Amino acid sequence: MAKTAKPNAGQAIRSVRLIPAPELSVTMDAGESGTARIDTTLQEGTPSACLSIERHGLSGEYSETIDTANGLPVVRHTLTLSVDPEPVRSWLTADWLERITVEGVAARIEMQAEENVFLVGWSEKFGTEHALRLTEARYESGKTPALPSVLTLVLTGEDTAPAIRCQ
Repeated sequence: MAKTAKPNAGQAIRSVRLIPAPELSVTMDAGESGTARIDTTLQEGTPSACLSIERHGLSGEYSETIDTANGLPVVRHTLTLSVDPEPVRSWLTADWLERITVEGVAARIEMQAEENVFLVGWSEKFGTEHALRLTEARYESGKTPALPSVLTLVLTGEDTAPAIRCQ
């Protein structure tokens, strides 16, 4: 098993937009630099979740692992997000958690360097068939009154392609 290094190595995630897989439409237009230009369109009224450092105390990590144990490369995408649970209570309902577990999501990940934006959970070959799905949700209270509570979501998916770098 080999872990790949993305061009964003050493950079923190600034924001993540989670888009329900069945509601996502992607138009790809390869730019001159070889970076894909991706326009995402949501059907009217579709809820999506946009988490950011400024508004939600977001911290997170994205990793890709390529497994070649069976001869064919499989890319395992793992997105771990930790947020302050208070600002997300209004949309992070049991229905939303069930939906991202069953249907999955695509994630638009924006790194600290604005030119590094990735789309995960969607590929040219499979569309959202291999979307990210919630594999773990963990709520932890602060160990002392001075420490905040944290909600951690772990989303994973497997595909044959790495994340798509987009503008």
